[in-house]
Amino acid sequence: MISELQDQLQFVRAVQSVDTEGVEPLRAVRDETEAGRRESEVTLETLKGELEKEEVVGFARRIRRKKAVGGEKKGKGGNVEDGEKGAEEGRTTQGWELLKQAPEKRGRYVVVNTAKS
Repeated sequence: MISELQDQLQFVRAVQSVDTEGVEPLRAVRDETEAGRRESEVTLETLKGELEKEEVVGFARRIRRKKAVGGEKKGKGGNVEDGEKGAEEGRTTQGWELLKQAPEKRGRYVVVNTAKS
């Protein structure tokens, strides 16, 4: 433990010995150049692809993600990928039966008994 502390102190001394004359202090750990700002700027053009995946539905005009059509692959968020069985079937990609240990189930749903004993 003492040797680790000595190594850390030696590192601090080495960092302190670096000449920083004329170097501005770091304000943020992000690219603050004009090119960096342009790259991180969010515009309607950069969102166009994602906005096309949405639709307005219902009387309240809520925005919802469109359902995948045909053989389209869905991305993250627990959606079904090629060859996977979804959680609605009680399985994961490894073939584990998620509902096997449930004490009581009805169809694909687990029954939770909240009555006090």
